[in-house]
Amino acid sequence: MGSVWKRFQRINKKASKFQFTASYHELSLTATPKWQPSQLSVGWLRRTRRQEVTAPAWEPSMREPLQGLCVWPVPCNVVVMVTLFRDARTQEFEDKEWTFVVEDVSSSGKRRQVATAQVNMKQYAGYSTQHDIKVKLRPLSKKVAAASLDLTLSCLFLREGKAT
Repeated sequence: MGSVWKRFQRINKKASKFQFTASYHELSLTATPKWQPSQLSVGWLRRTRRQEVTAPAWEPSMREPLQGLCVWPVPCNVVVMVTLFRDARTQEFEDKEWTFVVEDVSSSGKRRQVATAQVNMKQYAGYSTQHDIKVKLRPLSKKVAAASLDLTLSCLFLREGKAT
């Protein structure tokens, strides 16, 4: 019944397919005195779709030992395909939220989410656009005081058709 409801919602709409590329530059993370991250990874996900990258080693700063950076020497590219639906009357895309997640990976391989942020893909959709973004991540753990992710989000329009 869920698929029938989705088809009803897409009547009189156009489906546009975009290829989004996120190029990670820098991950800034402020920890608490009781905790230091071991190995960090950055994920970009929506529902069951997940793209993941292992971040470089977290290096604390000299002035502030609890504040550190993970800097990619060469920007790491992650590609996702996103379908956005546009109403024929308003010519505006519907909202589609993707999530950036920073996880701490323990030596045993257990993943624990430490920070997250929602990004609405309709804000960055275009025919051929590129945006430099600094995403402020919301801490999910008491171990993290603040976190942010510097990235470049590129969008490439692939095709448009009738939504089915």
